Amino acid sequence: MSSHDEIISPPSTCRPARYLRPYVNQTAGPELRNVLGQTLKYMTRQLRQELLAEVSTDTNECNQAIDLWIARLNTIKSGLASFPMVIEGGEANTTTQSPATAPPADGTNQAQHASPSEETITACLERDGYQCILTGRKLSNGSDSKVVPIIPFVFANHPRCRDLAFWKMLEMFYGTEAIDTLFAGLLDRVNSLENLIALDDSIHARLNSGWLTLTPETATRDPIPVINNYRGGYWLNLGYPQGLRLSEHIQSIKGLNAGEVRTLYPRSRIAIECHKAMPNQPPTLPLPSYFALRVFVLTLKNLCAYQLPRHHALAPPGAFLTPGPITPSHYWNEYPTYSPTLDSTSADPILAASAILQALADAGALERSP
Repeated sequence: MSSHDEIISPPSTCRPARYLRPYVNQTAGPELRNVLGQTLKYMTRQLRQELLAEVSTDTNECNQAIDLWIARLNTIKSGLASFPMVIEGGEANTTTQSPATAPPADGTNQAQHASPSEETITACLERDGYQCILTGRKLSNGSDSKVVPIIPFVFANHPRCRDLAFWKMLEMFYGTEAIDTLFAGLLDRVNSLENLIALDDSIHARLNSGWLTLTPETATRDPIPVINNYRGGYWLNLGYPQGLRLSEHIQSIKGLNAGEVRTLYPRSRIAIECHKAMPNQPPTLPLPSYFALRVFVLTLKNLCAYQLPRHHALAPPGAFLTPGPITPSHYWNEYPTYSPTLDSTSADPILAASAILQALADAGALERSP
């Protein structure tokens, strides 16, 4: 007898129809249940309807539907974990997956773009005025660490990157066709000016860690969505971790007179514009949709990891608006996340509660609890 057979039995003819989601919840562990609860409302309408459909009376068919959803939830978990970087053994890596480095399946010898050319780096610095786009601090040429991608190269440096869990995850929120189009565009632009920005080292580290969010907006403060054809100048709305001390806010001299400094408080906005157009070329700004994609993924990641309050909710991806300036919060200080070994699956509610309380006590959360 399979694990599903212990949970599911074909509904009797006299019993009302049941829905798929409760069965998925029963089969999934605590972590995947949380992923489902936090992301379902942002999924495509087709997936939401599928999960709320009536359960088939055929046990095998029902088990297959459950297995498919468990696989989907694991894809979301893996996709979120891989962006923007995974920390392994104390070293930062952009992803743990390797299809991008494998040869093309068709045997062709298509070149991979590991990093932008020196010409592109120089063009980016010229466009951004040889200064960090947020702090306004001057940057020198000759180091590509000053010019960084909005979407990391590893996610689109080869056609086979389309098979990464990151992109499979996004299909569940935007649909396959939209993600195919988004990926194809990024594949051509991953090392171009449209995916590059100039940042000083401290800001680069904060952005890659998810500590800082940059939500693209129009001049009228309308968020620019991930799937869009928007062109032209725009603004970046800054989001910080909740509870950040004033002294930790970014200080900027961009656009100010000598000796002046501006504190970038939460919801401060930075204009994105071209300081110097290339000769005989139109100004090429970083695409706001790439910033919007970062905000969407990092916010989902925080929702799943720390179960943020309701006021941090996202706008559905299918709507015109993308997530607003949501600040990633370091909730692990108050509500620690637990490893699977600490999540009790015991049928005895007293034993389950005891395991959770012990985990809280070990993390020191009970001492800070009201």
